[in-house]
Amino acid sequence: MADEPIIRGIDAHKTYNSGPVTVHALRGVNLEIPRGEMVAIMGPSGCGKTTLLNCLSGMDDDAKSRYRSRRMGFVFQSYNLLPVLTAAENVELPLLVARVPAKEARRKALAIIEQVELNGWAQHKPAQLSAGQQQRVAIARALVNDPAIVWADEPTGNLDSETSGQIMDLLVRLNREQRQTLVLVTHDAIVSSRAHRILRMRNGQIVEETRSA
Repeated sequence: MADEPIIRGIDAHKTYNSGPVTVHALRGVNLEIPRGEMVAIMGPSGCGKTTLLNCLSGMDDDAKSRYRSRRMGFVFQSYNLLPVLTAAENVELPLLVARVPAKEARRKALAIIEQVELNGWAQHKPAQLSAGQQQRVAIARALVNDPAIVWADEPTGNLDSETSGQIMDLLVRLNREQRQTLVLVTHDAIVSSRAHRILRMRNGQIVEETRSA
């Protein structure tokens, strides 16, 4: 029996007003994503990919911040690491926000840092890490609270092809081992090919859906 959807969008619309112009970013999007699936969203710039990600995750809704900190993880193209904090301190930050005791937060942070293969780098600050290592820290931060869903917006966009492949190997392995639902936005066909399903968007709509062999 297929898993029940953990994500469901029903006739999703989103408009932005830019002066006299109304931009229809989403035009009646419908989709369901079951638990444990890895889904890639593709399409040209301005087609609504990131808007859809934001709407589904409630990223722009402050009222949902407590829920997001406990049940969701986020990975961004620009890593969004705090430069004054070490890798371990960046990773444990969502736990501290969720009021997990400091000792327990550090234990969990170090455990997930080991899972993303950054042993020996926990006490280094972002400026001392390569781009690939910084993204691994960002992935560890997204996973440290054991989220049901991980949202990734161009997670390999700033990486070279070799490092991009390593990051995708990591995401695929963690998805397989932990069965967390992963929704990622990407322009890269090689990246999207690693997902279970690819949704292609154009003009605020999903226009094509394909599944991996």
